[in-house]
Amino acid sequence: MSLVALRPSFRTVLAAAALAGVALVTAAPSHAHAETAAQRNRTYFQAMDGLTASIDAWNADVVTGIAAAQTKPEFVCSADFAELVRRGHGLANDFEGTGLIAPTAVAGNHDGAAQGLRQQYEGLAAMAVDCSYGATGTGPGTEIATGQAAYAKAVRLIRYYTARYR
Repeated sequence: MSLVALRPSFRTVLAAAALAGVALVTAAPSHAHAETAAQRNRTYFQAMDGLTASIDAWNADVVTGIAAAQTKPEFVCSADFAELVRRGHGLANDFEGTGLIAPTAVAGNHDGAAQGLRQQYEGLAAMAVDCSYGATGTGPGTEIATGQAAYAKAVRLIRYYTARYR
């Protein structure tokens, strides 16, 4: 047999081997990952453990910032206050997003906590926009205090379940 005659046979063998390889790759079983309800709940509560700790730290900074603004009203116009507002915006968005996987047992409380957190952020943002301090009486200060109370009340049940899933 000549080399010319072997050449088409070699191509045929290579083509057949390539097709066989493709067939093996496509015939391999796919491993779909379906998360169970218990796994989803655990994921949610693990996320809440870290997120609520971050929110607690932010709330402490908010209280400190408002106290600073009472003695030094120009603090509301500072870069530190703007950073406080920016952090609040991010935390509110993260908290609301995590609510998409909230278990039924805490979904209502998660929504209430998210609304309280959003209210706090909006009160701080309103203070920063007009660059004035209004933490007493009506206005942004009242909105912040109301939001903090709503968040604290609603997050209690989430914390109870989070402690169980640690």
